[in-house]
Amino acid sequence: MLRLLARDPGAWEALLAGYGGEIEAVCRRTLAQAGRPRDAASVADAVAEVFRALLEADARALRNFRPGAALGAYLHVIARRRTLDLARKRSPAGIPWMEETPAADGPAENLIAAERLERLKEALSALPGRDAELLRLFHLEGLSYLEISARCGLPAAQLGVLLSRARERLREGLGREFGEFL
Repeated sequence: MLRLLARDPGAWEALLAGYGGEIEAVCRRTLAQAGRPRDAASVADAVAEVFRALLEADARALRNFRPGAALGAYLHVIARRRTLDLARKRSPAGIPWMEETPAADGPAENLIAAERLERLKEALSALPGRDAELLRLFHLEGLSYLEISARCGLPAAQLGVLLSRARERLREGLGREFGEFL
C-alpha cells in the first residue's frame, strides 16, 4: 500500500496482477445482481470507476486502508459500492429492487433467472419486515453499517448479527440452491 501511495508504477501493476481479476468479477456480479447489463464495456466502465475511486481526493481510499486489514476484502467493498453507484447513475429510476429479471446470457438463462427472481421475491416477502429491509439496504443499495444504523435507528454494532440472521432466514426460505448468493 505504501508503494501505491508513493505512486510507484510497479505497485499499480502488482495490484492489477493480484486483484484485477477479482475486482472485475465483483463488478460483473454486482451489475448482474443490480439487473444491469454485464457486457464487456459495462464491466470495463465499472472497473475503471473502482480505480478512479482509489485515486480520487488525493488517493483518500488508499490512505484510509488500515495496515493489517485484508486488502482483497477492502477492494471488494470499494468495487461493490462503486459499481452500485455507477448502476444507479445510469438508470433514471436507480437500481430496481426486484422489479425486473436480471440480465442473462440467453433464453434458457432468462427463464431460469426469472424463476429464481420470483422465488426470491416470495422468500423476501415472507421475512419479517426488518430483515428484508436490512438485506435490501446492505446488499442491494450497498449502504455501510453506519448508514443503515442512521436510517433504521439500530446500533451499528448489532447489524452484523442482524444481517447474518436475516440471511439465514432467507436461506431457509429459499433452500440451498441460492447459497452462492447469500
